[in-house]
Amino acid sequence: MRLAIRLHHILLILCLALALGGCTPRRADKALPKVTTPTDLRADPGYVQWLEKQAMLRSSQELSRIVSDTGIQWLSPSVAPRPETLLQEAPVWLTLHPASVLTNDNESLFKTLLHPEFWRQSQKLGVRGLLLSPLRESGGIWGYDISGTQFLGADTVQYGFSKYAGTPDEYRRLTRAANTADAVMGDTLLPAATGMGADFFLSARAKPDYQGIYCMIDIPAEAWPLLPQITEQWQAEPVSAESAQELRKQHILPPLRLRETLDLPLEPFGWAATGEVRGIDGTSRRYVYLYHGSPSRPVLNWTDPSANARKVVSGSIIQQVGTLGVAFTGISVAPYVGIETTNPAGQKDMAIAADNARNAAATIAQEVRRYGGWSFLQDSLPLPMQQLLMREGPDVALDHAGSVSALAALLTGNATMLHTTLDIQTSLGMDKGRLVHAIMPSEGMDMSLRHLYGIADDKLPALREHYRREMMRIITASGGDILVKNNVLHTTPAGLVGLAAGIRDMRHLTPEQIAELNRGMTALAAYHAMQPGIFIVSGKELAGTLPLKQGLVPARNEDEALLQNMMGAYDLLNTARQSLITPLGMPKAQTVFGSIPEQALTPYSFVWNLGRILAARNHYKIQNATPVAVLPAKNSGTIMQLLNLPRKQGNTLMLVATNFGRQKATETVTIQSAWAKLNSRSSVHDILAEDETASPLPPDGNTLALEGKKLTLELGPWQTRAILIGDKSKFAVQPKK
Repeated sequence: MRLAIRLHHILLILCLALALGGCTPRRADKALPKVTTPTDLRADPGYVQWLEKQAMLRSSQELSRIVSDTGIQWLSPSVAPRPETLLQEAPVWLTLHPASVLTNDNESLFKTLLHPEFWRQSQKLGVRGLLLSPLRESGGIWGYDISGTQFLGADTVQYGFSKYAGTPDEYRRLTRAANTADAVMGDTLLPAATGMGADFFLSARAKPDYQGIYCMIDIPAEAWPLLPQITEQWQAEPVSAESAQELRKQHILPPLRLRETLDLPLEPFGWAATGEVRGIDGTSRRYVYLYHGSPSRPVLNWTDPSANARKVVSGSIIQQVGTLGVAFTGISVAPYVGIETTNPAGQKDMAIAADNARNAAATIAQEVRRYGGWSFLQDSLPLPMQQLLMREGPDVALDHAGSVSALAALLTGNATMLHTTLDIQTSLGMDKGRLVHAIMPSEGMDMSLRHLYGIADDKLPALREHYRREMMRIITASGGDILVKNNVLHTTPAGLVGLAAGIRDMRHLTPEQIAELNRGMTALAAYHAMQPGIFIVSGKELAGTLPLKQGLVPARNEDEALLQNMMGAYDLLNTARQSLITPLGMPKAQTVFGSIPEQALTPYSFVWNLGRILAARNHYKIQNATPVAVLPAKNSGTIMQLLNLPRKQGNTLMLVATNFGRQKATETVTIQSAWAKLNSRSSVHDILAEDETASPLPPDGNTLALEGKKLTLELGPWQTRAILIGDKSKFAVQPKK
């Protein structure tokens, strides 16, 4: 199991955490005085003190005392990434979004997951890690109440768990249950762009100790006419391009950020303005600040000399990895991409644009490793930039490029872009064993194909444009609710497979259509599970949730409505009884596949198929395999990869072939001597062929014909096959019970 903190240090941490009471900020006391007007509230010293009790900076200072002047921070090597230990401990993960899990009688998520049946099914499936995210209070703080919070989680404002997720004690019990099931826990750290919480409000009030946390600029009153007209004191609106240009001319705003000049389809980024805010000194001010995604997500000022932003992030690490024992933590630093000023020479290369993000990722990842944890990069970035961030930074990174390319292949029936993506990853020297493979990114399907930007290849712009047009043509041809904004398709994995299948009405699926959705999801899952590195599957993929009906859930804005579209609730264990809505207010979605226990007992259901796939993956240690080559294919919808299995499996090759097309495909592969030495004992077996035993071992009936050095392979529509090539006596070993 993962590196542990010494017992006396654990006791010290727990005692101090309980004594200080800073690890889990509390909600406001209902007996606090009634607020009259926002202006009176903002000038109230008592209110400022109350805000400080909610602030992450204050909590981080208390948490830092647990580590300072102790040997805790020196227990583990921290400089170099160590993915090999993570692959040994937890090569397969399950991720759940708290807003989407139906619980019994509105009990907390943690309490629901303490159910023994959950861990029995997880072990049976082959899961070794549980990633729960987002768990923290998020949104904003208005008045004396944390009532502006939402459940989407990207806009974190506190270290403490949302009351809907559960308590720290329940989380520790959940961690013990995971360890008993030979699994570890995962979480995500405070992102580089937070919500508008106590720390933001205190900074805007010019509270001295809180200045420098965010990228904020005090705008002189004579320039206020250039700012958007805001009627409410804490309303925030983007600054127009014309006003920003004029403010730069007056040397009030700094010069253009490098990101504003790059041809990269990243999240919205720019300056937003606050209303008129009364400071603790009685002076009214208006601020302009950098935001990422939306004006409700201000960017932390990582390079400010006060180091307040770093302290806030450090507190998040200590709270999660140090006090709660989180093994696997997500890092998000995309807001720092291109945040520096454009240089006089006009240089715009990836290394310059990624420098601040790279520095932040390396610093955060090293601190996580100091306490014995692992980290993963969550951000979707161009491949050259992702490679730069991984050098000294997170142990592993989400393979957004692989996920998006595979989804595009399924939508179009053409795997050309996936082939190109794999070639680029190889040319950049990316270690495939340091990638986390998922069926679909949690934020939706990125049709801008940003992973193909920043690469010196004149053919790529035309390839991107071709795929964008073709994908849009296919998803709109199906009819129904097509929710696309900023080149992101907001749907669920099962919903996307339905679009690829041309299903117009997903509310009334026939048995044949359900079988088609199962076939597409199984092909995607098998493709990603047969890749080196970590494989991660989500709860909504296991259940096969479909998008919610538009307008079913009230939303404050379009962005929130689009995210909610993908987050319909499901019942993991079929124990939520008659619950139709989660404690966080998310209604039950239509599910294609059903609960995990039901599927586990149903041959050829998605979970049943996934269990066979993961049994083969874990048995043959696919996570430790070494890529050999991406082979040319006769059919445009076919992708074929050759892997070398770990030495314990003997001199064994594995051919992973996926047909993303809707027609049968036949491929012929010639085994080169440089790949494998074939002899009279050499045989070829399909370890994913359907059989009654659901064993990871290839049954005798799955032996394929090997004519000399040539192998002819038949692939059905939307099918992944994994073919072992070598001496059968070396790889036909009974799996451990």
